[in-house]
Formats: sequence, structure tokens, C-alpha cells
Amino acid sequence: MQTACPAKFQVNGMRSLMDIRDRINERVVTVNETIKKFDEKIAQYKTQLEGAGFPVETFAIKGRQIKLIKEKKWYQKECDKLNSQVLDLNRLIFASEAFQHAQQMVSDLEAARTELNAMTNNLPHNMKGLVDASNVIIESLIQGHTVPDASNEILEAQKLSLNVALYF
Repeated sequence: MQTACPAKFQVNGMRSLMDIRDRINERVVTVNETIKKFDEKIAQYKTQLEGAGFPVETFAIKGRQIKLIKEKKWYQKECDKLNSQVLDLNRLIFASEAFQHAQQMVSDLEAARTELNAMTNNLPHNMKGLVDASNVIIESLIQGHTVPDASNEILEAQKLSLNVALYF
């Protein structure tokens, strides 16, 4: 299958888009310099017209001046086309950067979701241990005994792990 653009213009990434834009900008500078040269030549012909005495000489100078004006207009149109291409490339670069940021955000969100799922999967296990410890305490209180110190340490450790799981 044939591509729409030649191989030397196919874009492999952001860097090549910027390279193409830079090359077009260089061409715009060259075209603007050419337009300035046309302006200088046209000004020279205007001064020659003021000094021309014969109608034939004036006619020839005006003919050359008109030819230069037509060429200058062509270069101005070319410059406008190139500036339009630069604008389009800038829009494409911006869209490409936005797409890359969106892809990074999606991958970050997927990683966060995976981490959150792992935490929530551990949550029932931690809750079960906490419920078991509270049942032991309740049973010892019902029987009139004091709460054993080992249960307090277990309870605090499980509470801490539960808080860590909830906040991270």
C-alpha cells in the first residue's frame, strides 16, 4: 500500500515533527529575504522611472517592475502557505503532547487501581483479625476478667495495619 506522503516526510515521533517545523521555518525566512530583495529591486525601478526621459524607456522599466511585483506576490502566497503549514504542525505537536499526557495519566490511574484493589483485598482479612480480637476481649469482659495485655498489643497492631491499608 502506498502512503500519502513520501518516506522522507513520514513522522516517527515528536522530534521529527519539530524537525519538519524547523525546516519549514527556515524556508519561511528564506522566502522573506527574497521578498525583501524584490522590494529593493522595485524601489530601484521607481527611482529609474523618475529619471527616465523617453516613453519607450519608461515602458520597459514599468514592464520589469510589474514582472517583479507579480513574482513578489507569488512568493508572498508561498510564505502564507508555509506559515499555514507551520501552524498546522504546531497544532499537531500540541495534540500529540496532549495525547501522550493522557496515555501517561491512564497508565498511572491503572497502577493506582491495581494498588487499591490489592489493599481492598487485604481489608477483609485485617477486619476478620480485628473482629476475632474484639470477640476475645468481649468474652473475657463477660467472664469478669480483665483484658489481657497480649490482646491489646495484637489489637493495636491490627488497628495500625488497618489504618495503613485505608490511608494508603
